[in-house]
Amino acid sequence: MTHCISTRRLGLVSLFLVTLLPLSASAEPTLEDVLEFVTAETAVKQPTEVDSEFDDRLGQFSKLMAENIVDRHVSYGVEFSGKENFVRRLRNGRQRMRSYKKVIHSIELGINTATVRFNERSSYMKDGALTDYDGQMLWVLRYDDDGLVDLIYRFHDGL
Repeated sequence: MTHCISTRRLGLVSLFLVTLLPLSASAEPTLEDVLEFVTAETAVKQPTEVDSEFDDRLGQFSKLMAENIVDRHVSYGVEFSGKENFVRRLRNGRQRMRSYKKVIHSIELGINTATVRFNERSSYMKDGALTDYDGQMLWVLRYDDDGLVDLIYRFHDGL
């Protein structure tokens, strides 16, 4: 079952997170920086049978991350740390993905943060069965001094 999230609620959550995230980093992301990160993540999740194509996409995406990136899936209470772990998870999930699409609804820029609200639609294999996901997502990205993403907060449907 898909839950809907009101735009107003997402706006309040993103405002809350942007103001509460630690301001230890100082890079100010641009719209182009955020779109590059989101586009690279979308590209690496596209199904492909060609290893070199996947490796190229993964290389482009991983160049946008800090070595010590933290990926928090707030809705599930799960956190992953480190670029190597992030890349390994993407590589391991590659064969499960059947389709992946993202439609961005809004991007808000902060001093060293950005929020991205989008709809995600994907089909992937889970426990031997095809599973479909269609829901709203909110990411809060934090950028380090080098302009690399070092923290991702991910919120799924049901905020």
